[in-house]
Amino acid sequence: MNLPFKEKYDSFPWKSNQTAWEAYISGKTGFPIVDASIRHLNATGWCPNRCRMIIASFLTKDLLIDWRVGERWYATKAIDYDPCSNNGGWEWSSSVGVDSQQYF
Repeated sequence: MNLPFKEKYDSFPWKSNQTAWEAYISGKTGFPIVDASIRHLNATGWCPNRCRMIIASFLTKDLLIDWRVGERWYATKAIDYDPCSNNGGWEWSSSVGVDSQQYF
């Protein structure tokens, strides 16, 4: 847990961008589907599967923020949080997990 399945990505140079992170967690990125998904999660504690994939992919592949930061944040929001599914989903969406589409 909390380590990429594909070890070669353990040292990927993730960015630390507090402004982007604040916009992301408040649903104010300027990308309507991302913002709607985040706001829905914040308001209800629920996030549909495809929206989970969108927000994880956006954080990691567009903002280049470490998937572990997103995974930890999501764990505090989701009513149906499951550590194995959540960790695996974030790894897969960020292309560091099992059977993931390589992005980097």
